[in-house]
Amino acid sequence: ELSSVVKELVRAVTACRAELSEKQTQLADAVHNRAAAEVATEAAVADVEKLQGELAVARGRAEAREKRVRTLRGRLQELHAQDRALHAESDNSSWRPGHER
Repeated sequence: ELSSVVKELVRAVTACRAELSEKQTQLADAVHNRAAAEVATEAAVADVEKLQGELAVARGRAEAREKRVRTLRGRLQELHAQDRALHAESDNSSWRPGHER
């Protein structure tokens, strides 16, 4: 009777040790996965910050280009107006009474 109780206790202890070992392995895996996730998160945050900086630079360049285009368009309009004025002046100076313009 005593030996069967001892055998049952040994089986129970062995089962508990196996379960404990499995839980320790699961815990170690979870700790490793969490650490890997934290590293990945830090890398992703760094990537996002880098991209935000690059986006800010690109926006600044785009705004500068837009301003330059507006300036050039204004200058082009001025030149067109001067060109029209010169043509009108040229047409008026070459016109003589009795001749078609």
